[in-house]
Amino acid sequence: MLLIIITTIIALLVIYFYKNVYSFPPGPFPLPLIGNLYSIDIKKLHIWVKEQKEKYGSVFTIHIPIPFVVLGDVDAIKEAYIDNGDNFLGRETRQIFEKFFNIKENTGVVLSEGDWWKNQRRLSLTILHNFGMGRSIIEERIKMSIDDLFEHLDSLKDKEHIDLSKSLHLTVGNVINGILYGFIYKHDNAEKFYEFTSLFEQMIKGTRTWKMRIAILFPDINKIPILNKFISKPLMEIQRKIFEIHHTNIEKCKKTYNPNNEPPNFVHAVLKELESNESKYSNLENDHLEGMVRDFYTAGMETITVTLKFFFLYLLNDINLQEKLRSEIYDVVGKDNEIHLSHRNELIHVESFIYESQRKSSILGFPLIRKCTKDTYIKNNLIKKGSLILPYDYIANHDEKYFKDPYVFKADRFINEDGETLNKNLIDKFVPFGAGKRICAGKSLAEAELFLILTHLLQRYRFIPNGPIDMEIQFGNLLTPKPYTCKIEKIL
Repeated sequence: MLLIIITTIIALLVIYFYKNVYSFPPGPFPLPLIGNLYSIDIKKLHIWVKEQKEKYGSVFTIHIPIPFVVLGDVDAIKEAYIDNGDNFLGRETRQIFEKFFNIKENTGVVLSEGDWWKNQRRLSLTILHNFGMGRSIIEERIKMSIDDLFEHLDSLKDKEHIDLSKSLHLTVGNVINGILYGFIYKHDNAEKFYEFTSLFEQMIKGTRTWKMRIAILFPDINKIPILNKFISKPLMEIQRKIFEIHHTNIEKCKKTYNPNNEPPNFVHAVLKELESNESKYSNLENDHLEGMVRDFYTAGMETITVTLKFFFLYLLNDINLQEKLRSEIYDVVGKDNEIHLSHRNELIHVESFIYESQRKSSILGFPLIRKCTKDTYIKNNLIKKGSLILPYDYIANHDEKYFKDPYVFKADRFINEDGETLNKNLIDKFVPFGAGKRICAGKSLAEAELFLILTHLLQRYRFIPNGPIDMEIQFGNLLTPKPYTCKIEKIL
């Protein structure tokens, strides 16, 4: 009798499971409990997801093991996030990230939603705009960081085995550090900065392990002490240290805060706003300040640094391309003249190279999850309220429909046949910073840093590979190149 009851319960659960499966857009066949995990190479998840797109179209469902609706081309992404943007502003945070990282609900810009998200994003963008994001002020901040990089590279005795990643990391980090905290690190005294980046690199490596995947996909596993200690606790300890560094920097920043002075950094500006009797953001607290700082620090440093590492990987792999871009800089700007953001429209081969590098690398290995807040049809597929959404930029940016030979790096891909103008129609099919109301808040800062750091380095130095270039990508929440070194020759 007991066996019959157990069998009946299992059968009913299986029936319920598949009834739920068929309420989503079609996709690869899932099994109860494990979904599609039986058929996935977790180290090449982005490749596997693209293969499913070829089978099921631009809107499909994968179970890993939680069901996710994938938006697999730029048209589906824009139909959802621009044409129906208000229906896709939700974030699924409590189930996955908050439980794993112990993040307080609705703190920061990335994982919050509703009015909490609107208020924190609006306040952040207002402050960043006041600090010059998108204007000449931010250009000067970036150039100051580049000048420090020049001084550091020129001072190196060994120019034969240079790890560009460390220098680029600090250069980018100092820009966001100056904006958020009001201080920067010198290249010869940056131990604390590299302690932080080391922790973050450990986190990225952790996302490549099966333990991390289990912890994120099954967040309730943290409630089981033995499994928590084995699977989640080591990574949570790394994350705790990262949070503590931010907390310490914010507390130091608070000690120099004077409400009577014009705020010199993001932290002071938020504090002044929160203290104002006329503030629109009186519901925000210190936890929200720390969340905003963490989000902008991570987004403003790691993604830009990884993208720059791909830039120089491609340039080391093709010396002729490197010389071509350098020649364009010399022809348009000159060898000794200063490069400005205003030169972007004239340096079309440099711009096309930047677009193609971002397209080819598409560094988000696992996109930021959104949540559908209202039943919506996308590409004639019903996406039900509450569905979790993966806008897979990697797939969209490797779509054969718009990008011929998508896995081949073509530096001039985004240039028209006339050889003199950029192909704006193709650029419109390219998704480097997301789309819609949740588009990357630091887009203009990222574009400025990528352009200025790349062009200034090419104008001043020649980069030479140390042997064969390994183009293999390492999978994680961020797709990264393998570590490499190079030689540099000063030109100017």
